[in-house]
Amino acid sequence: MLLAYLDEIGQPGAFVHTSHRRFSDSPAFGYGGFFIPVDNARAFGARFAHLKRQLFAPEIPAGRDPNRWEKKGADLLFALAAEERPENLRVVGALISYLRELEGALFYFAAEKPIGTPKETDSGPAEFADRENTAMRESLNRLARAADSRNEPKFITLRL
Repeated sequence: MLLAYLDEIGQPGAFVHTSHRRFSDSPAFGYGGFFIPVDNARAFGARFAHLKRQLFAPEIPAGRDPNRWEKKGADLLFALAAEERPENLRVVGALISYLRELEGALFYFAAEKPIGTPKETDSGPAEFADRENTAMRESLNRLARAADSRNEPKFITLRL
């Protein structure tokens, strides 16, 4: 059986431009993450926790449980990360290599959003919800195909 971790890529709302005062979050929306055989999840989790405590020790508030502290992906991987925080890329690369050693893999689905305000693109809450549903359906489809290709049983639990 495979265990998967999914997280949002961007946000489902409108996008105009990175310099727009209101609609500047992301030009695409989807889900990405990784999957790993359930028997290897504990080893990967231990490595992840160790590297997290090592890399972010100065940022984790005193008295806070490091296992409950989160670093947002956008703060970890950003356009200038290679120049400003190369250690972030080294740690992510090491985790990806270890994930592959443990027979895991990365996956993602992201779709470009129409450019413009909700009024300009004739979109609103219903279209944003549809964008989320489509992205989740496509992500789960990719996970199911990966499980099929490995002859793994499919069992999916989501925490939203």
